Amino acid sequence: MKSVDSRPHRRWKGGAIRYQIVLFMFTSSLPYFITPSLALGTGPVVITEGEAMLQDAPTLKGPSEDVSDGPRITILSPQDGKPYMGSVDIEVLFEQVPGGPGVRPDTLRVVYVKLWDIDITDRFLPYLRANRLYVEQARIPPGRHLIRVSIADQAGKTSARVVRVIVQ
Repeated sequence: MKSVDSRPHRRWKGGAIRYQIVLFMFTSSLPYFITPSLALGTGPVVITEGEAMLQDAPTLKGPSEDVSDGPRITILSPQDGKPYMGSVDIEVLFEQVPGGPGVRPDTLRVVYVKLWDIDITDRFLPYLRANRLYVEQARIPPGRHLIRVSIADQAGKTSARVVRVIVQ
């Protein structure tokens, strides 16, 4: 006959829960934009994972929303709709219309198009030099993103371009 131990077993069953709580406590003290998929780049975070998880606009806005009353906006990179892996180089040129007034770099506006537009201009201003915006290895979370870039000229005429960025 087998002997039965009458003492209650002292096995701790909450290991996974305690691990999750410790992990949460550790990650909650980190800046909100440091997450596993964004932690692997060297460039600036231009769209956070929290922003990427927000609801998309009910109707997809895209290149048909381009406005060209003011300066010419040329998006060299990223290419519209081309899938990228990890970080993305962003390069945009702003040119005055021939014979038109000059470009006003202080009117630059960069918007992440979601259900409510999110103004992310302040993340791009350190990378604006004269009439060129260049962000090397910008970190964007995986998914499909719409970014609208607009700028005005000395006469107050505004141009805007929308680019679709796909990050895998």
